[in-house]
Amino acid sequence: MQMQEFALVIIKPDATERGLEAEILSGLNGIGLHVARYGTIQFDTELVLDFYAWEKLDYPEEIHAYMCVTPLPVWIVTGDDAIAKVMALKMSLRKKYYSGPLKNLFHCPVSQAESQRQLNLVKERVNL
Repeated sequence: MQMQEFALVIIKPDATERGLEAEILSGLNGIGLHVARYGTIQFDTELVLDFYAWEKLDYPEEIHAYMCVTPLPVWIVTGDDAIAKVMALKMSLRKKYYSGPLKNLFHCPVSQAESQRQLNLVKERVNL
């Protein structure tokens, strides 16, 4: 029996600008997942470093312009095998809508532990 998981999903600006939020949501629903809670978060460069557990930003101006200019949608996605299913959807949509290495539609951690770590890091800054 598979364990019910949650995945912390951050919708990135290129998905929002291209109107892909509805397609992402439809894809999640189509694979049996549910957005249990949603809100927004405003990243700054320090939070980006902590969130991704990076030691430094290789392209700080580009990352700031991409991730830190506007609040980003945050979804808590639940369901059986949530992380694997969200990762598969992410790869599928990235193949379909690829527009460069920085612009990659949405974030999902690769493990339940990482999802929990990132949620703990941002929960004080997110309206969920």
